[in-house]
Amino acid sequence: MVFKSLRAFVDTNVLVNIVYSITLHHRLNKPKPMILGLLESEKLVLYTDNAVINELKGGALRNLLMTVDKVKHGWNDIEINQMEQYSIDELSYLLSKGYVRLAVPRCGW
Repeated sequence: MVFKSLRAFVDTNVLVNIVYSITLHHRLNKPKPMILGLLESEKLVLYTDNAVINELKGGALRNLLMTVDKVKHGWNDIEINQMEQYSIDELSYLLSKGYVRLAVPRCGW
C-alpha cells in the first residue's frame, strides 16, 4: 500500500507553533518553514478538532505571542493584538486551503 500523503493529528501546542512560523513567513518574509512546503505539496495533512481551535484562539496563541522576543522576530512596532490577528488570519487560510482539517467524529457507530 502506498500513501500519497501523511496525516497527523495535532494538539494546541503544535498547531500554535506551526501557525506562528507560517505567519512569520507570510507577514515578515522570514524563511519558508519546511512544514509549509509539505502542506502545499500535499505530502502532509494536519488534522485537529474544534476544541484545539477554540483553545488556540482563546488564549494559547496570545500566550505564545506574549513570550516571543518581538525585536528578534521582527515585530518591532506591531502590537500584540495585531500579531494575534495576523496569526488567526493565517489559521483561517490554512483551514480554507485544506492544509489543516477538522476531525469530526462519525455518528452511528
